[in-house]
Amino acid sequence: MQNLPVALYSREIEIFLAAADEGGFSAAAVKLGLTQSAVTKQIQKLERALGMELFDRSRRPMALTEEAIVLRREAHECRERLQAAARELQQRSYIKPILRIGAIDLLTNWLLPELIKELLPFASGITALTGISPQLLESLAKREIDCAFVTGSFAEVQGVSRTLIFEDEAVIVMPEAMAQKHAGSWSWNDLRFCGLPFIRFVREGGGGRLNESFMSTLGFEFPQRIEVDNNATMLSLVEKGVGWGIVVSSVFLQHPEARSRVHVEALPEPGFRHGIYLISREREMPQMIERIAGFARKAAENREG
Repeated sequence: MQNLPVALYSREIEIFLAAADEGGFSAAAVKLGLTQSAVTKQIQKLERALGMELFDRSRRPMALTEEAIVLRREAHECRERLQAAARELQQRSYIKPILRIGAIDLLTNWLLPELIKELLPFASGITALTGISPQLLESLAKREIDCAFVTGSFAEVQGVSRTLIFEDEAVIVMPEAMAQKHAGSWSWNDLRFCGLPFIRFVREGGGGRLNESFMSTLGFEFPQRIEVDNNATMLSLVEKGVGWGIVVSSVFLQHPEARSRVHVEALPEPGFRHGIYLISREREMPQMIERIAGFARKAAENREG
């Protein structure tokens, strides 16, 4: 068999993948810390070596050719196999890996510190990143992190493993003044016509997706909706009397000062719970992922203490 004109995995392939994944040479240059001219030269070098064009430059923005689509898929699979092999070798030879862990904002004050403390003996370094669930899944797909704690299982996402860490009960948070004007338990109709807007999480986040799915089962809309993307803003708006919202009970581990400033009410029937999952790439670092999940479950079990 004739030798390939380029290495199976090389710097040129890495630059090609960045351009293909980021949607152009300019974006690839920013991601890799190169000039656009350097990216262009490396792509041209790869095209000459392969004897084919990889980008249709007659279109704006440039598009991948059919050959490039195949090369992109195969190169990604090759890179993943190489990285998986390297991690396996690290574990076999007792070289401690560098761990990159993502987590939603809800967990950064209590779970992440406990988890990092427990993992230190098993890692040569730990990086912790926060974001909303879809952002973390995107970072996982780009191999920027090794695993992520997210809200919901994201069952539609392929090529990942899911481990349920704990389930969290959803509760209503409302201004104290709003609570004092109502006697007895709240119904959904009471909430609909309470006179204050419903503050919800943006649907792009994991919590927002679950809340939206649950609300759709009720069969009606809440007027005057306000959308936010984090718990701190939600609780602050509620405290100021702007509206009411739905959060999970663990939010008060992240923001303990808010517990005395807002009124907490159980959800009218039917209630629901959020699942917090550890998501990782399939068949990668299985022993380490199992260890991370075990420590996380332990921290979740102790969170009330």
